[in-house]
Amino acid sequence: MGHKLVCFNCRISKNLSLDISTWESNSKFCVKCNSELKLLPHRFRPPRKDDIKKWDVVIFLFENGFRYEHIYDDDLNSYVKIPENMGDAIEFINKYKV
Repeated sequence: MGHKLVCFNCRISKNLSLDISTWESNSKFCVKCNSELKLLPHRFRPPRKDDIKKWDVVIFLFENGFRYEHIYDDDLNSYVKIPENMGDAIEFINKYKV
């Protein structure tokens, strides 16, 4: 399973090979805007480029330490759904932030 390089400024992502060491050999800056690229796991599903509200949620979650890893909630006996709107994202971070 690979990873994704994501530019929050341009709202684009590209797949990275299975070998995480290629992260070191790739540029860590966006070729379009020169912003720093973020490394996220394969399970990250980027919103559509024009869906600004969902990208704002992605950025908020990332800035608050969520890296799109599974979170298991013992009370629910299941994995937690990743929020898609800002209200749910704030509640999510308040509840699951380590």
